[in-house]
Amino acid sequence: MGIRGVRGLPRERQLGELAREAVPEGDGRRLGGGHSSTIRRGWRAVEDGRVDPRFVLHDHRRPSPHFDLRLEEDGVLRSWAVPKGLPDDTAHDRLAIAVDDHDIEHVDFEDEHKSIADDGTWEEHDRDERRMVFSLHGRTGVRRYALIHTGGTQWLLHLTREQPDRTR
Repeated sequence: MGIRGVRGLPRERQLGELAREAVPEGDGRRLGGGHSSTIRRGWRAVEDGRVDPRFVLHDHRRPSPHFDLRLEEDGVLRSWAVPKGLPDDTAHDRLAIAVDDHDIEHVDFEDEHKSIADDGTWEEHDRDERRMVFSLHGRTGVRRYALIHTGGTQWLLHLTREQPDRTR
């Protein structure tokens, strides 16, 4: 399965409790169950009039602590559950489990069990069927990662040795 093929996985193939989460309805201003969300605008214009795609890193506290990395692409958020969070050094890769794509409104979603740990825009540097290299332009700077498909829904998230200037 290539990186563009992570959507539509049957519920029984997802990572148990990590994949069971509230998903916002409507325009993201009011969420199902009466929860409200904070609306953020994470878009950054570029020279040719396009806007860079957004990313969000959700910090889940229930049912078990983990993070969700979501990258905007083709009108949805491609999503991976990352049990131990993003890697902070090049020697320690992290497991990333592909889960169902989420509606774009989910980029702003927060509730009592989920908060936004980081958000911003992302850019792709290289991609093939097995690997994607990309940078996250987050709140504290820019970090470059590689997502490497290892089979089924499992991926490795790797912090690359070559890093952009963090002050950009």
